[in-house]
Amino acid sequence: MTATTEPPRLLTPAQAAARLGLSTSTLAKKRCMTSDGPIFLRLGSAIRYPEDLLAEYIARQPLRRSTSDTGRAA
Repeated sequence: MTATTEPPRLLTPAQAAARLGLSTSTLAKKRCMTSDGPIFLRLGSAIRYPEDLLAEYIARQPLRRSTSDTGRAA
């Protein structure tokens, strides 16, 4: 008998944007215009964000103390 693992939950752009605290348009811009957005899947014309990869994306973001902090070590 083999163990089956459930596939990751896929979030819609609206759900992913809410999880990140962004607007859906900002998330779309990150998807289309920059390479610093979260990893996504294109299933036909639908865009989906794997929930586990979204959590990893959040964890990779540098912590900042102020808006002028670049998040890089000195």
